[in-house]
Amino acid sequence: MLVNKGRLCFFICVCKLLTLVQTLFKNFFPISVAHSDFIILRMARLFEGICPLVTETVLKKCKFEGIKTVTDFILFDPEELAKKIKMPYKDVLSIHHALIMKYAGFPQNAISLQCELLESISILDTGSKRLNKFLSGGIYTGEVTEIHGMPGSGKTQFCFSLISNLLLNTKSTALYLVANNNFVAKRMEEILVEKSEARQDVIDKLHNVKVKNIYDIYDLFDCLDIFKDELYKQENTFFRYLKLLVIDAITPLLAPCFDGKYLDALGLMNNLSQHLHALCSEHKISILVCNNTVQGKNFSIKPALGLNWRYVPSISLCIERLNGSPVHKIKAVKSCRSHAIHLSLEQGKEIPIIKVENLSNLEQMIRNGRIQKNLKSKTQFANSNLRPQ
Repeated sequence: MLVNKGRLCFFICVCKLLTLVQTLFKNFFPISVAHSDFIILRMARLFEGICPLVTETVLKKCKFEGIKTVTDFILFDPEELAKKIKMPYKDVLSIHHALIMKYAGFPQNAISLQCELLESISILDTGSKRLNKFLSGGIYTGEVTEIHGMPGSGKTQFCFSLISNLLLNTKSTALYLVANNNFVAKRMEEILVEKSEARQDVIDKLHNVKVKNIYDIYDLFDCLDIFKDELYKQENTFFRYLKLLVIDAITPLLAPCFDGKYLDALGLMNNLSQHLHALCSEHKISILVCNNTVQGKNFSIKPALGLNWRYVPSISLCIERLNGSPVHKIKAVKSCRSHAIHLSLEQGKEIPIIKVENLSNLEQMIRNGRIQKNLKSKTQFANSNLRPQ
């Protein structure tokens, strides 16, 4: 009997101790623990000295009226509160303004934020007027864009064409990270010469492109960290005008990681996603990632690296060669940008077919009959995976 009483007393003491710890925890830290074991942030509690006018007497009067947190004080009517706690109305307003300045976010005009965003965003020309129109102008800075397709489908040529348009039309610079050692400088020069009139201008423009070989995922992380530091410093002219980062390709870097521990590979993929999106959002550059494809259901093709990777890019484009001809077709598989692109896909509008080797000659190809003229004809996608999720 004594043993049971001792256990009961011990249990009561433990419960009281836990209650005391929980009370102290709530008073000193502005968080509360929910029943689902998730920590939910909330507004800080009122305490003596939170501002000069909040004395011990004022705090007791506020608690008596049920005002325990900063939120309660701010939401309470100042005139009514002044009557209840018997405090001058000016002092209540002073406490109210002090709490707002300390805990509330700084109000900003939505129009000012939109103007600031529009000033910082650049749109990179793809070289095709119809593709630019379909993508609401082209490739946006601040986004991760994916181009995927079978080997030899023209992913690298698409990257070369995007870089060539960037170099010829602007003074911006570009970084090209090569994972499969397939960068052919001569091919880049040929594209620039074809689009430019003076050869000397082409040589000068080629200095605005830097190429770096990447051998594994850890080498890529090191390069991204170096680029991030250079972009923060803004000392190097090249990084000051950087607008495009191309990774060709991501599959040889991440695929070997899935041969070992699967969770480690997912962790590396998430870490890479954070690196890429941080560079895009903080420095307003565009990142173009090349990806391979794997076979899906009903002999369809889908991007490699699994379902987790498809949440990384904001725009996902699929490129394929038409029956071994030099003509290629580009389809938008995913878009997080605007309602216009989703609407076009849902209505079944056919995406323009472009020749990747010379994107600027799309109109000539249409006149020659190499591309279907009725680009707005309604068609049905055979693969439901091509519809936006």
